[in-house]
Amino acid sequence: MHLFIQVTVPRVNTRLLSFELAMRSIRCRSTRDILLAAGAFSILSLYITYQLGSPLVDRGILAASESEKDQLVRAILSQMSAGPKTKREMKPSKLETKLIQLERRRREAIATVGKVALIRGQKGIVEHEYNLTARDNWLLLLCMSFTDGDSGTCLERSSYSHLEPYQKINRIYGIRNSLWRKDGFCSTMTSARQLSVARRSHLTPLCFVLPNQMQQFVHVADALGEDAQWVVKPLSPGGGAAIELLENLDRIKNTQQAVLVQQYFPHPFLVFGSPVSLRVYILVTSMSPLRAFLFHEGIVYFRQSVSKGFRKMSNRTWLLSQLWHYVARSYGQHAVRLALVNIQSLVVQTLLVAESMIAVQLERKLRCQHCFQMLGFDLILNASFHPVVLEVSQSLTDSQLKLYELLFSTKVNGQPNLQESWRDDGWAANGVKRGLVEGMLSLLFATSDVARHVADAVDRCADNIGVMGLNCRISNDLCLSEDDLHLLMDARREKLNRGAFKQLYPSVDSDKYTGLIQDLQYFVALPKVSSSSSSSSSSPRLLSLRDREAFTHGTADMHAFLTSLERCYSRHREDDYDFWNSFNVSAAFRAPENTSQAFGTQDLLSRPPCNEVTMPYLLNIFSQPKLNLTPPFSPLVVEFTAKVPYDQLMVTVWAFAQNCQSEARLDDKFGPSQSANYTLGLGENRITFVIVDIRHTEPWVINSYSIVVERAAPTDNEPIFDANRKHQVCALKQDCDLRLVANDPCGIQKDDGIKKWSDYEKVAADLPVCDRGDALGRWLLPCTACSDRSSCFWRQAFWAPFECQHPFISQSILAQCLAGKKLLFIGDSTNRGIMHYLMERLNGTLAEWDKTHHIRVRTNLNGGKTVISFAYYPQFWLPTNERPVFNKALYQLLERSRPLENNSNTVLIVGGVHWLATQHLHMLLQALRRDGLQGIRLVMKTLGSGFHLPVNGVHCLSQVEQRKLLVHSRGLSEFAKHYNFDIIDTFNITIPRFRDFLQGKCACHFHKVVPLALDSANREYRYHVEGPVNAVYSEILISRLCSDHVVPVRDGRRNVTSNS
Repeated sequence: MHLFIQVTVPRVNTRLLSFELAMRSIRCRSTRDILLAAGAFSILSLYITYQLGSPLVDRGILAASESEKDQLVRAILSQMSAGPKTKREMKPSKLETKLIQLERRRREAIATVGKVALIRGQKGIVEHEYNLTARDNWLLLLCMSFTDGDSGTCLERSSYSHLEPYQKINRIYGIRNSLWRKDGFCSTMTSARQLSVARRSHLTPLCFVLPNQMQQFVHVADALGEDAQWVVKPLSPGGGAAIELLENLDRIKNTQQAVLVQQYFPHPFLVFGSPVSLRVYILVTSMSPLRAFLFHEGIVYFRQSVSKGFRKMSNRTWLLSQLWHYVARSYGQHAVRLALVNIQSLVVQTLLVAESMIAVQLERKLRCQHCFQMLGFDLILNASFHPVVLEVSQSLTDSQLKLYELLFSTKVNGQPNLQESWRDDGWAANGVKRGLVEGMLSLLFATSDVARHVADAVDRCADNIGVMGLNCRISNDLCLSEDDLHLLMDARREKLNRGAFKQLYPSVDSDKYTGLIQDLQYFVALPKVSSSSSSSSSSPRLLSLRDREAFTHGTADMHAFLTSLERCYSRHREDDYDFWNSFNVSAAFRAPENTSQAFGTQDLLSRPPCNEVTMPYLLNIFSQPKLNLTPPFSPLVVEFTAKVPYDQLMVTVWAFAQNCQSEARLDDKFGPSQSANYTLGLGENRITFVIVDIRHTEPWVINSYSIVVERAAPTDNEPIFDANRKHQVCALKQDCDLRLVANDPCGIQKDDGIKKWSDYEKVAADLPVCDRGDALGRWLLPCTACSDRSSCFWRQAFWAPFECQHPFISQSILAQCLAGKKLLFIGDSTNRGIMHYLMERLNGTLAEWDKTHHIRVRTNLNGGKTVISFAYYPQFWLPTNERPVFNKALYQLLERSRPLENNSNTVLIVGGVHWLATQHLHMLLQALRRDGLQGIRLVMKTLGSGFHLPVNGVHCLSQVEQRKLLVHSRGLSEFAKHYNFDIIDTFNITIPRFRDFLQGKCACHFHKVVPLALDSANREYRYHVEGPVNAVYSEILISRLCSDHVVPVRDGRRNVTSNS
């Protein structure tokens, strides 16, 4: 047996040497010969693996090509193929030969370049900013000019045709008047609204350039009414600080100053209560046909509210990736995906419109193989993650602005400033700019060999396409010129070396822009038809420049062809993987084919097929765990009920609208459109879905559905308690599912102190009155067997301190106790719940109540003898910089409650769920000393149970963090006692019964105000405060306030709980 192996590896570069490995005839006559042959195969395999994995030599700005690796693989595979290749199969096609020739000429020309960059522009700017001189031999021309660069300050337009294909200029002719300038951008987008597709896309807010468009603006503003808000911007660059809210149309009707009026984007997406704008960087390497790339990173600017002109906040800047992480954490991964898909679509549509508007302005197609442009798109998202473009702007350096003001009378926008900034908020921009410049150079001046890639793709995926000079026929849909071939290779080379950029257009899903491109093609054709119809000359003539442009293909001409090539290149969308990873976002965020499907990563949460013609109904309502709706779901029914057991604390719900242009959102029209978690308090919980039409800047509510979920209470279906029967005395100090003290038992246990429930009164009678509100205790309740929770009688449960008792205060004694007193409450809704309970106990009924989030003073209590005031703190829903500080809230409470006595007739009660800290108590004591109120009585409510369930928009604490809260609460108590505060320990009371919360996202409310029957005498409603847990610590507060007025009543605790 003879075995002969020969492998030839073609030359890849200077480090990949050609080699021939030949094994002489091996006669496999023994086992040794076979082993030698196997060893030779192993060595050959290792060598090939090494060569394929070794790095390639740099060939200029970038490492040499990926395609050379492909050539090596193809060569090896061809040698190892089972059958020999025919001469015809090995011969390259005419197209491949031509492309290789063009590619070789480009590579040879680049090798002769002496200097990389050439700087030209207005003399003052170039010398002032860069102090560089021009050279003749260059690769990149940086045009430092405030024009399109066609005025001769950079390069004459006539010189463009003499440039080498590899030479690049950072200017695209016509883009200044269509995008850079604020008035030009407004004109471009206003013109685009004539197209039906662009109208539906809502690319930008309405805008008008005054005073030229004053009449149109006044008519539109009057038609939209007071609901529409407008901002006024200067036309100059860097004018963000001068943005103002237009509060009165009359103020601007007679203005002669050139300004831009833009409709304020209503209900923008908020981050911590503040609106934000996004700066994304777009590299346009060709305008016609379009090639555009999105840089993976950007800048997020926090802005002030519209009442303050939507100005940028100083020192409040994020990276774009930080925003996506915030959105993913707060709204889900699909929200990030939806926002990214919408941003990409918006940018591409804007550039397509700009290309067509430039063609209309120039009355000709625009093709510049040498031109590229870096653009900064300023965007803003709405609550549905749909963006609009505010402007395509730049941020000039201070020196450029000052110099430009001296040189020119008209200010225009330009290329985004890529110099580093040393301002406090420049940290984010500097990192982005460095990566942006490096990535841009790598993409523009890549040296990858792509001729075979392009030739193979055209042969395999392009139908009915010809090449001029090779096989162009009149029947071809498209005949490619030599410029087109250069363009195809540039496009492929850029795609392979895009790095941290994502190619936006062309792409595998470019079909979604077909409707817009067709509309734009018709729009561009109208002026030409008008011009040709007015011409009377019909004599034959030579082809002029404009006639020859029939062979200059724009985006519309090559749209279908380029989309086919991208699909051929990007099988299964693998090319996009690195871009999505560069966001530090899961690859699952990658854009779906159909953006209407971008709703969730799980099949269960994916949107079912929608319909364009259906009515505004829900397709279905989904939930986990599944809710059994009554009646069963029907899109024609809008009210449903469901019941869940006591142990179910939360439900996840979501829904989908039947119509493709509608969304089902939770709570209101700006609520989440994805699945959301809802806490289920004891009793009724209402969940609302609204169907909104998302085709408008502000969503329109067109239908709504509600589910009332009733969660069972532990007292439901509980039998009547028979005191004569034998019951065990059971204690609950902590729940096993929220165990904070490792050494203490959890769950319901037999109490060590009392053996029989009937003996409790005798034991309690011997206990002294508690002299503090934080006496250690536990919950006591009778059970048939403590080991069986269902056998317990929760209506009889009460809080029992170990070594004392809290006396029950009757209404009459309470009225005497609080006569002449002023009670000042400051805190959150849990403190407000105590206040409402005390008001009901004092007056015998609750005549009025509200969920005030400000300051409220009530003087109609106890026959006018008692005043109770309340200040809500902190106001979590406001932006951090707009929340009233604790000092201010306390000051306003004291001022509204005056006159105040500096004695125990003034009582200040402070407390909340989790926000209270020692610094708040420090500030409180300082304020009282300043106002001479050191002698008033002080009460502190400790922290409490809550925020233990993962609910959208609300922070959730782990069990470890809950344990830290216990330590924090104890530390607060010790600190407050040192300054003579009375302590009401709500933490140890609420934690064992954390499941018994009532309705509210935080799962921290243990009270609920419900209406009673209408009072027929004065036709007014009366209210009652429900919640046995809230009643317990409220009664402890009452007993502490009135400890000097009463003697204890032995069965008081049982009376309290039975009343509640």
